[in-house]
Amino acid sequence: MSARGRRIRSWAMVLDLLTAAGAAAAGVYRIRKAQEAVNLPVAPARKGEFLVIIRCRGEVKAGHSVSIYTPMVPNLRIAWMVPAGERVNAGDTVKAMRRFGTIGV
Repeated sequence: MSARGRRIRSWAMVLDLLTAAGAAAAGVYRIRKAQEAVNLPVAPARKGEFLVIIRCRGEVKAGHSVSIYTPMVPNLRIAWMVPAGERVNAGDTVKAMRRFGTIGV
């Protein structure tokens, strides 16, 4: 390739790079102008109590639960049990068992 051809090629590459840089700058300018045009809802801030109410549906799981087992006795049934979801403390009675259908009773 001749010296003239190399010179033309190098100037073409420089021109291409300048064109690409100009296009990138124009794109960034348009994006920034578009972001400024977006109207977001605003409200003045004031000092005070901040109350948030969240309503949702789902399943509530206990933070700590314990399984309760009974002895293996024939005809043993639950006579009374604490209602589901009620809080109990250590030592509280949670259920009462009673034998049903025994012979001679």
